[in-house]
Amino acid sequence: MERPPQRKDKKENEPEPEKMSRRKFLGGAIGTAASTGVLATGYKLLQDYQPEADVESPLAPERSPVPESRPERFGDKERFERESTLYAQQYQLAYDEVLFFDQDGVMVGEPVQFEEFIVDRTRINENGEEEIFRYRLTPGPLNEAGLATEGIAGEWLQFVRARLQEQYPDREIVGQLNNSDFVAAYQKANNESVRAAVSSGEIRRYSDLVKHFAEQPASDSSHRSRLEFLQQEITFADDVPEPIQAVLRQQVVGLAALESKFEPGLTNVESGATGIL
Repeated sequence: MERPPQRKDKKENEPEPEKMSRRKFLGGAIGTAASTGVLATGYKLLQDYQPEADVESPLAPERSPVPESRPERFGDKERFERESTLYAQQYQLAYDEVLFFDQDGVMVGEPVQFEEFIVDRTRINENGEEEIFRYRLTPGPLNEAGLATEGIAGEWLQFVRARLQEQYPDREIVGQLNNSDFVAAYQKANNESVRAAVSSGEIRRYSDLVKHFAEQPASDSSHRSRLEFLQQEITFADDVPEPIQAVLRQQVVGLAALESKFEPGLTNVESGATGIL
């Protein structure tokens, strides 16, 4: 991360900007890691660092004492752990599963796998009488690999959600997660390797998909993977301590995993931003 050039129009008596302490710098790094939410990907892209941890290094200057009344910058520990756990569970979610969570962001029960259900429904027959008939509920059309290429049927989601809610009446289910990114990656024209890996069973969970893209060559002529390239090409200002650099190299990898799965060419529809970060 290159330091921006100093402004040449700085006034002679203008006060120097406050330097960021090591604790504050580490806290900012931890906040970045929390926002990525990839603390438990299949190949450990991030490590578990606590926001209040002290890192002693001979490369770092002495720091000023931190006031006891320092306000919390990144939320409470319980919220951090809940969000990290939910993201970790999402990364282990298979493309043919749906995960339901409650108002606290905690998974309810186990992920529900795609399957059909036969249920009783009522209808009015030709004689104007109500009758019961057997109705088949499906998650929707699935392709040869078992992906819901046209989206998951709403009535199927409502049924499995209501059934799970009956099993956990004390926890209100407020939402669900499924890995729709699988469908986009599978159907993309130049992703033959993804389709082959899904069909063979090599890619089944979201972490498998991220790992697949991360291990692809950084370019046609490169011997380094995208993950290796990203870690090795990051540069820092000279006064950033080595331990902090090591932490940030891992966190930037986690950010790439969250933002794009290391898949180049993606564009954020809201901001227009492109690239693996």
